[in-house]
Amino acid sequence: MLNRAMRHTAFLALGLLSTACGEQEAAQQLPAPGSNEASEHARDLENDAVYNSQYPKGQTFQVRLAGQEEPATAVLKGGYAFVGDQVIGEVSGTRVISADKQVILRLDGDTRMQPMGSGIVNATGQKWPGGVIPYEIDPAASAETRSAFAGAKADYDAKTTIRWVPRTNQADYVRIVTADGCWSYVGKIGGRQDLSLGSGCGVNPARHELGHAVGLAHEQVRQDRDSWVTVNAGGSQNAIDRGSAGVPLGSYDFESMMHYRNYFVNGRWDYVPKTGFPAERVGNDGINSFSGGDLGAIAAIYSGSAVTGVCFYSDADYKGERFCTTGDSAWFGSLWNDRISSIRVGSGYEWTVFNDINFAGSALSCGCDVPNLGQYNFNDLTSSFRVKKK
Repeated sequence: MLNRAMRHTAFLALGLLSTACGEQEAAQQLPAPGSNEASEHARDLENDAVYNSQYPKGQTFQVRLAGQEEPATAVLKGGYAFVGDQVIGEVSGTRVISADKQVILRLDGDTRMQPMGSGIVNATGQKWPGGVIPYEIDPAASAETRSAFAGAKADYDAKTTIRWVPRTNQADYVRIVTADGCWSYVGKIGGRQDLSLGSGCGVNPARHELGHAVGLAHEQVRQDRDSWVTVNAGGSQNAIDRGSAGVPLGSYDFESMMHYRNYFVNGRWDYVPKTGFPAERVGNDGINSFSGGDLGAIAAIYSGSAVTGVCFYSDADYKGERFCTTGDSAWFGSLWNDRISSIRVGSGYEWTVFNDINFAGSALSCGCDVPNLGQYNFNDLTSSFRVKKK
């Protein structure tokens, strides 16, 4: 069984974890709020939360997922069935019902289980009409859960066409809860679907789980995965990653928010890129935002959705990576800073781009599409922007 130090070798720069010797000692050693030690403590909690949700412990059974040739190892824990941090079913009486309403498991007593050999789980989900996702927050949700959701939601609002909107009376919706770990169903399953942001699930894990609800699968299970990485089973990985089911959208994205973190265990990395990409950068920890591949995947899935606001593109003629927004940004972030080459605007909106952060420096404004900012000597100069509704 892996211990904490082995799991987190990849995060030594953030501070080694220590094991508390009882509740009293742990309470005495809590760092002061706002200190560097507190920040490292929060990151350690997040590392644990993400790891435990990626590899939950519980009763295991085999299930054949849609699109996979080999059965996957699923885990039954806390009233849900998981493959990694993806929920594939929920306990209902003495049965486990999959997202597509099939019986995938029968429960016989407290410890015995009877897998249903015919169970085929549809783990891909469905799109939310118009990219609009109704949500409600469980009244019992913690302040930490609410803060993580708000931070991730703000990113979706600013950089994608997905809109998380408070539920009124919609039948299909996401309920944000504080449960054990960070997990979600994939796509819209119909009716209420829970999404957990438990203790330690900060904004980055929340962005990942919201991505699942949007309809994104894990990057490391895409069908062409083995052409890009070698997966070392026997480290922190288990059988859940041995299949390849995710449909490829664009090139393999080592830094996708949907890629599992890379752990260095037993002298080797879980994922070893075949392209020479540094193994220590696999996963999203260095970015803590959407990657270009994430934005492109969301745009590809929801390309038929109505686009409002302003869309920014990395290449001329509205090509390349893009994201759309109806809000302002004082800084594009390291991913998009000085990379904008064309702009498309929705009806009723206008934009202003600035060549410095915090809305400073030279500016360019319009309520029109611009296929090439080079014609205004503004190509690849944008560092901040404002979007205004007319």
